[in-house]
Amino acid sequence: MIGIGVIGTLMNTYGAKHLPILEGIVLIVHIFGFFCIIIPLWVLAPKAPASEVFGTFENFGGWSTVGAACFVGSITATGSFAGSDAAVHLSEETKDASKSVPRMIMFTIVLNGLMGLVFIITYVSCSGVQRRVVGGAQQDRC
Repeated sequence: MIGIGVIGTLMNTYGAKHLPILEGIVLIVHIFGFFCIIIPLWVLAPKAPASEVFGTFENFGGWSTVGAACFVGSITATGSFAGSDAAVHLSEETKDASKSVPRMIMFTIVLNGLMGLVFIITYVSCSGVQRRVVGGAQQDRC
């Protein structure tokens, strides 16, 4: 944590004029990394049937109901919307803030939301697949 704080302080103190370039590089790495993870999973990983991916809910956390487990699991996803608050507080430093800040907030929500949706469906359908024999035939099972 101290290292991250020192790097952030140094970047904001001495490298502020290079922040737009760094932000562009981070965006490219973010999108490129997404495809570097997703494509091998789509091509190489065994897939679970869609009926299990979209129709089976497991409660491995020990919560009293599957609904409670889903609500607890959604806390992290809803907490990610708190990051938009930082853009609002920094809006006074941008050009045409009344248009550019809401556009960028919506752009990041849509872009990361779509990428997150694709990633979670891919992860659930590709992770934990085991081979089992049912009636003499092999089947993939999560």
